[in-house]
Amino acid sequence: MLHQRLRGQLHTLHQASHGVQQLLSLSRLEPDSGLVATSEPVDLAALARDVALEWSPVARRHGIDLGYDGAQHAWMEGQPALLQEMIGNLIDNAIRHAGPRLTVAVTTSSDGPRLAVIDNGPGIAPAERDKVFSRFYRVAGTRADGSGLGLAIVREIAHRHAARIRLDDTPGGGLTVHVSFAGHPAPP
Repeated sequence: MLHQRLRGQLHTLHQASHGVQQLLSLSRLEPDSGLVATSEPVDLAALARDVALEWSPVARRHGIDLGYDGAQHAWMEGQPALLQEMIGNLIDNAIRHAGPRLTVAVTTSSDGPRLAVIDNGPGIAPAERDKVFSRFYRVAGTRADGSGLGLAIVREIAHRHAARIRLDDTPGGGLTVHVSFAGHPAPP
């Protein structure tokens, strides 16, 4: 009994900490935050592979098969820390909402370049797709933990990189989040 109570308190503490981290991330992304980040050549493919690898233990704990498939290299001009946070938020969101025994795939393409996070979970109804990028918005009936900030952070980071985000149905069920970046430099 005590063990279960402690586990519950630890889970609550973890959720609170995660929420505070997301609020700090949003605060840093505000135009008047004073954050001056410089862009540099980034291999989006290598970054996506690394982030997927970092999230694989979390996915395993949730019974989700997480993998990477895509370009060997996808060079672009960007801010690596922010891109890493964006990819992590997309993977976290997919894991939270996919449910057990499902899959999450991270893919990249060098043309554009482009990133996609694909899951075969319940998806998001078309009427909800614009709303999920609003701060603190949660789809009605969602049982997954979260604060409703992850996709708001994704939108802000995409905006800083002049990227477009599109949500589509995954063939066979689920959600595919596409992030398309404008122009990229030659590999360094």
